[in-house]
Amino acid sequence: MSLKGYSVNWVPVESSVFTAAAYLSSRHLLYLRFQSGDVYRYFDFPPEQYDEFFAGRI
Repeated sequence: MSLKGYSVNWVPVESSVFTAAAYLSSRHLLYLRFQSGDVYRYFDFPPEQYDEFFAGRI
């Protein structure tokens, strides 16, 4: 997936809700891919919060 010249790298996660997560730190965007295939994008997501989120492995 790309966003106007930005590459989004998906990281697989073990979760009953999500299949993967991606973070675009330069834009503070968090992407979550749900088991259903839906992708949600969260705006203004701080890098430190992403680190905490991913460290918890959902």
